Amino acid sequence: MIAIFCIGLIFLFVGFTYLGELRIVLNGVDTEAKVINFSERIGRRGKPARMHPVFQYEVGGRLIEYTRTDSRNLDEYKLGDFVDIKYDPKKPEKCVELSPYSMSKKSIKRWMVGSFAIGIVCVIIPIVSL
Repeated sequence: MIAIFCIGLIFLFVGFTYLGELRIVLNGVDTEAKVINFSERIGRRGKPARMHPVFQYEVGGRLIEYTRTDSRNLDEYKLGDFVDIKYDPKKPEKCVELSPYSMSKKSIKRWMVGSFAIGIVCVIIPIVSL
């Protein structure tokens, strides 16, 4: 039962992570970011290193850099490419990519709701069975 409870906590954490992204997608400020560099990330468990794009965008005269950390469709980016993003006006270093390769508003909502639902069920089951 402890394992189920822990799995529930993990799913709740994932749900809260997507909640932050959804808030930026819904309330963020639109701008363009430019691919200015690539950062090499060492692969896990013997997987080869991958080059992750480093984006730069301007907010109020300040240049902000963002390195994409997930590994979906990395080969689609080239130096100098522009990508639409939304950033949090209160914390401009937090942004969400709005490219065809990133998650849509609808899929973020699905992941968030699904994670919360699974998390709540997995947390409640061990409590109820006590």
